[in-house]
Amino acid sequence: MALGFSLARQYTVIMVQTHTFLKVDVNCDEAMAWLKSHLGSAGLQVRRSFDFQTAREAHTDCPCPHHATNQCSCQLIVLLVYGPGSSPATLVVHSYDNRTRVSLVSTPGVRPAAELERLVRTALRSVDISVEEMCKHAP
Repeated sequence: MALGFSLARQYTVIMVQTHTFLKVDVNCDEAMAWLKSHLGSAGLQVRRSFDFQTAREAHTDCPCPHHATNQCSCQLIVLLVYGPGSSPATLVVHSYDNRTRVSLVSTPGVRPAAELERLVRTALRSVDISVEEMCKHAP
């Protein structure tokens, strides 16, 4: 007697969209200090959820796709930004060669509350920030 069952698995593909809304010519540490300062000033709480350089410490033999070497200076940080009474907004901070991009993540069904997204975008609206201003907030 044969039992009928399927070994086929079902996979759900979730499309993650990021919307880059800030590009600056500074390193990640300077950008992070500026981001935390401006988001904090807007009354938002910022929590670091992922740090690429920390995660790759155990994997020293992986070449960087941007530099083709194991001496990678790239950084990718995922931030959870909390506002009053809502689920967090997710920001991705990607930096390499002293250029940093900040993107807001949006997935179907998990988009941040409209008010929180507005608060984040308003706090970080200065797309034409001077490097000098950003460096004032660096550690």
